[in-house]
Amino acid sequence: MSKNIVLGSGKHFSVEYDRVKDQGTYSPGDVLSGKVTVVTTKDIKVQSFLVRAKGKTKVSWYEQEGQNSIFRSNKKKYFYFEHIILQDKNKGDGMFCNLFSEIFFIFYVKIIW
Repeated sequence: MSKNIVLGSGKHFSVEYDRVKDQGTYSPGDVLSGKVTVVTTKDIKVQSFLVRAKGKTKVSWYEQEGQNSIFRSNKKKYFYFEHIILQDKNKGDGMFCNLFSEIFFIFYVKIIW
């Protein structure tokens, strides 16, 4: 599964994650893994880079009570986490990405809830 974002000046940013199951769902103990790709058309400076993920469900349905249809819904949050891929610990200039760079960041996170 992939999410592509085009930033200004022809920069490209994408997040791809590996599907564990055909449905694209995750369960406790599964590992969320993937790749973040950054392509630049000019020099940029990166001080920190993180992947933020959340798992939640929303469901709605109708129930018949006599002559009335009642709308019901529910939602549940299963997990939320942030995984720091790159961080400039010295609070300096960060990491420089040169013109037309294509940089890959790999991440692996075990899902626990």
